[in-house]
Amino acid sequence: MTVSVILPCYNEKRRILPIIKELKKSKLVSEIIVVDDGSEVETKNILKKINGITLITHPKNAGKSQAMKTGLLHSKGDIIAYLDSDLQHFTSMHIDDLVKPIINNDCDLTLSDRTKDLYILRGFSAAFTGERAAKRELFTKNLSIFKAKGFLIEASMNKKFFKNKKIKIQRVTFRNVCSYLKVKKLGIKGQIQDINMFSDMVKYLGIKEMAHQVYTAMMLPFAK
Repeated sequence: MTVSVILPCYNEKRRILPIIKELKKSKLVSEIIVVDDGSEVETKNILKKINGITLITHPKNAGKSQAMKTGLLHSKGDIIAYLDSDLQHFTSMHIDDLVKPIINNDCDLTLSDRTKDLYILRGFSAAFTGERAAKRELFTKNLSIFKAKGFLIEASMNKKFFKNKKIKIQRVTFRNVCSYLKVKKLGIKGQIQDINMFSDMVKYLGIKEMAHQVYTAMMLPFAK
């Protein structure tokens, strides 16, 4: 099976470079698609210089969900893997571990469980992780999930897939991996963005559904 890896990217500058470098090491990855979601000039210039990727550019920022949909519609792989573009300590081993259960038909969908995210956020991180893999049909037959606003895309996927007992989901340990907190990237502005994102998620899901998704994610079995 061929594997397309899609990275939605917005103003990540050089943070995306180590991820792409590791993806190129994997023998399982057939295609690397970076969707530049209307980034500022510095990020655009960095992305243009990267060899060995398919670069798709949105003229304006359309939000993470639309960037992910664009990547999907331009991909060729039998398996689609999504990665956030601001991961720290990511290696080729992690992408291999994420897609192998799909290749081996052990499950229908995998989610990362990043061990270096703040402990207080671990359940939240597991439920709304940006690292997911599945056969392309799971996404293409459920394009309505991409109608969700920006960073609500993972919550939208969960609403669609967590309650479907026919879809087998497993967690994959991303040992020593974490993502950059927005406060570290953008200071107070980033902290405000995190608060707004959490508020939007509560409005979108409601407290009960949000808690259910976190609990469900934490109860998922780990891939072997």
